[in-house]
Amino acid sequence: MPPQPGEGLGPPPPPIPRPLPKGFEFRRKWSGNILALVGLIFFLIGGFIFLSFLLLGLLIGAPLPLLFMVGGFVMLLIGRRQAASTLNAFVRGTVVEGKVVGVAQDQSQTLNGVHPWKLTYHFPVGGQLHEGTVVSWDSTITARAPGQPLWVLYLPGDPEQNTAYPPFK
Repeated sequence: MPPQPGEGLGPPPPPIPRPLPKGFEFRRKWSGNILALVGLIFFLIGGFIFLSFLLLGLLIGAPLPLLFMVGGFVMLLIGRRQAASTLNAFVRGTVVEGKVVGVAQDQSQTLNGVHPWKLTYHFPVGGQLHEGTVVSWDSTITARAPGQPLWVLYLPGDPEQNTAYPPFK
């Protein structure tokens, strides 16, 4: 069992391929992926209105819902691509020790008046420092202090695809 946040580095991640923790994949792809959820909603509502306009013969109003459909589809693709890169790094990533840079609330997102927490960390790859972030609604992430070590999983060919280990909820 990994140590509680704030207690230390803990044991290293298991060897490749790593099994995904229960619910981790669903949270990354859907329930914790605001961009994908909003994109899906825009796509579905825009598609419904677009089809309604076409069936009713109101072709002059059809471009606006079509625009919502396209925008929603793009948001959905970007959200899913971000989730796939995190999952890929978790399952197949190389392990390196990183350091927490800071923890703050992410003011760019709000759900029911609450902002998620954003943990920023740096990790070395080939003599260069790279930066990664984890956004979580779990307030235990605030137990991490700047300078504290943590495990980072990244893809050697693309260090921008990275995630912290153990994963935050």
